[in-house]
Amino acid sequence: MSLILSSATHSLREISRVTGVSKPSVLKIQHRINILTAEQKEGLAGATGNEIMGLLYSKNTGNADTSCRNNKGGKYIPDFKKIAEKMVETKMSKRTAYEEYLQEAEERKAETLSLGHFYRKLDEELSEIMEPDNYYMIQKFEYGEQLQADFTGDRYQLNTYHGLVNCWIFVLCFPASYYCYAGFVTAQSTEESCRVIGNAVRFFGNRVPRLLVSDNARAFVNYHKGGSYIVNESFENYLAELGICFIPTPVRAPRDKSAAEHSVNMVQRMIKNHNFSFNGIPNTIDGHSRNLQTYVEKYINNAPFRRNTEKTRSWLFASYELPKLRSVTSIPEYQAKIKSVVVPRSYHIKLNNHSYSVPYTHIGRYVDVYMLNDYVIIKYEGKEIARHLRAPDKDTGSRITTITEHMPPVHRKIKAAEKYLLTPDDILHYASSLDEKVYKFCEKRLSYAGRNPELYMHNAITSCRSVINFYESEQYKELISEACEDILHQSSAKWCIKEIKKIYFSRIKEEEARSGKSGQRKKMINRTDTTEAFMRDDGSDELSGDSNLN
Repeated sequence: MSLILSSATHSLREISRVTGVSKPSVLKIQHRINILTAEQKEGLAGATGNEIMGLLYSKNTGNADTSCRNNKGGKYIPDFKKIAEKMVETKMSKRTAYEEYLQEAEERKAETLSLGHFYRKLDEELSEIMEPDNYYMIQKFEYGEQLQADFTGDRYQLNTYHGLVNCWIFVLCFPASYYCYAGFVTAQSTEESCRVIGNAVRFFGNRVPRLLVSDNARAFVNYHKGGSYIVNESFENYLAELGICFIPTPVRAPRDKSAAEHSVNMVQRMIKNHNFSFNGIPNTIDGHSRNLQTYVEKYINNAPFRRNTEKTRSWLFASYELPKLRSVTSIPEYQAKIKSVVVPRSYHIKLNNHSYSVPYTHIGRYVDVYMLNDYVIIKYEGKEIARHLRAPDKDTGSRITTITEHMPPVHRKIKAAEKYLLTPDDILHYASSLDEKVYKFCEKRLSYAGRNPELYMHNAITSCRSVINFYESEQYKELISEACEDILHQSSAKWCIKEIKKIYFSRIKEEEARSGKSGQRKKMINRTDTTEAFMRDDGSDELSGDSNLN
C-alpha cells in the first residue's frame, strides 16, 4: 500500500479507490511519505502496518534539518510548524512569512510553493498550535500597542483595617502577549479604575501602551450609542496625562476586547480552583492587590501558554511587549471634577459632609472642585487656589478643614486669640485690653466656675472666649459692653454668650425704633448666620498690631 500511495503513476482518484482511503487522507499520507529520507522510504516496502505508522508519524521523520527539503516536484518545502510558532510568538503576518519563504527558496535556488498552497499548509499548523477557543491571532495585535480592561462579575470580601469590604477585580491584559495585571476595586468607578491603572503602570516599570480598550462602562463613558460616544472627562484627562488614547468597544461586542474577557475568566477560575481567600489577615486594598498579582504571576503569567512551558506570557511580555511600551516620567494623580460652585460667605465648600476652605477673596466667584485619591483641589480659572488632604468618604458628622491663610484678617486674629486664650489668666489678661465690662463678666464667670465644682472650668473658658470673639467681630461694641454688665445682674445660669446676644440684638431693635432710621441701620447691621462666616473690615489688617497676641 505504501508503494501505491507514493507512486507518481497513479492518480489520486485511483489510489483512493484501490486503497479504500479518502482522497484528503491520501494527500496527507503522501505528504508524510514525501518528507521521509531515501533510506526511510526504502524501509516502507517490507514494513508492517504498525511500523509504517510509527515511521510516518514519528517526531524524527525526515531530515534533521527539516527547514531544507524538496518535494517530488523539486519545490522547496519549509518547516511549517516552526514558521507557525514564529508567527504566534512574534505576531508576524502570513504575508511576511511567505516573503521570508520566497527569500529562503531563492537563496537555495529552489522552486517555490504557490501562495495558496503555502497558506493552506500554514493554517493547518496554526490550527494545531492554537487552542480551540483561542482566535486572537486573527486580530494581529501588535506588541506594545494595546491594553484591554474589564471588571470581574464575581465579588470578593477583603479584610481591611477598617473592616470587611466587598470588592471587584479590575483586570488589564495585553492582547499581544496575553500578559495580565489585576487589582481590587471597591467600586466600578472612574477613581478606583484610575488607581489600579496607576499601580499597573508602576508595576510595568513606568511603561504604557498607546491604546486602552474597554467596554462602555459608566466609569469610562458617559454616553455610547452606535459609533458615537462621550468619554468621562476625568478618565480621559487621566489617560491623556499618561499619553494613552481610550477606545470604547461597541455595545455587545465582547470580541473587541476578547483578551480582557479571557483574562477575567482565568482570574476568577484561579481564585476558585485554589480557594484563595482575602478575608483573613487585615491589609490595605493595595496590599491585597499586590498579593493577588503574586498569584496571577504564578498561576497565569508564568504558567504554560499554548502548550509551551518556556514561552509563557511573562516571557513574551519581557521579550517583545515591554521593549515596545513607551516610558513615562511620572504617574498623574486622578482628578475627578465634582462641579463648578460659587464660593459662599463662609468661604468653605462642602463635599461628602466635609467642608474645605477657599481663600476668602474668592467669595461669590465660581470655582472648579476636583477630587483626587488623596487630595481635594480647588481651581479658579484653571489656576489652583486651594489644596486639602481628602477626608475619608465614610466620615460621619460634619467636619471642617481650614487653612489659616484662607481666612480674612479679622478671623485670623480671632483664631490666633483662641489659641492664645487657653487659661483663665490668658482670658483675663486679654479681656482687660478690650473693655472693662467684658473683663468683669469674664472675671465673674471664671470665679463662679472655680467656686462650684459642678461647673467645669473648660466651659467657663469657652464661654468667655465666645464673648471676646463676639465683641471683636461686632460693630456696636458699646452695646455688647452693656449686655455683659446687665447679664451679671441675672441668674448665673444665664451667664453665657447666648443670653448676651439676646440682650445685644434687643438693644439694637430699641435703638432702631427710637432713631426712626431702621432702614439705614439694617444695612449697617449684619447678624451672624451659623452657616456663614461673618466678615467685616474693622481696619485691623495686621495680626501683629495687637501686642497681646505676641
